[in-house]
Amino acid sequence: MQRPFFPTLPRQEGKMNGNAGEKSMKVFITGGTGFVGKTLTLALSREGHEVTILSRSGKGVERLPANVFLVEGNPTQKGDWQSTVKEND
Repeated sequence: MQRPFFPTLPRQEGKMNGNAGEKSMKVFITGGTGFVGKTLTLALSREGHEVTILSRSGKGVERLPANVFLVEGNPTQKGDWQSTVKEND
């Protein structure tokens, strides 16, 4: 049985990003499917931030929270993924 990419955790209700009054951010993460990247992506997502992750293949991504987006590309090469970086904070 394959484990889900992101474990299901309860969302914090009533707070946009975990700190009342603070604005959420648009975050771009390279390595979002790696060990540290998964944890960071999940934490930022739970806090209400919009997260875009860069993945070379998109493999291993079964479910993404609603505010997490996947972009495929190689971070060591120029590509269409670079325009997505400019759209983030």
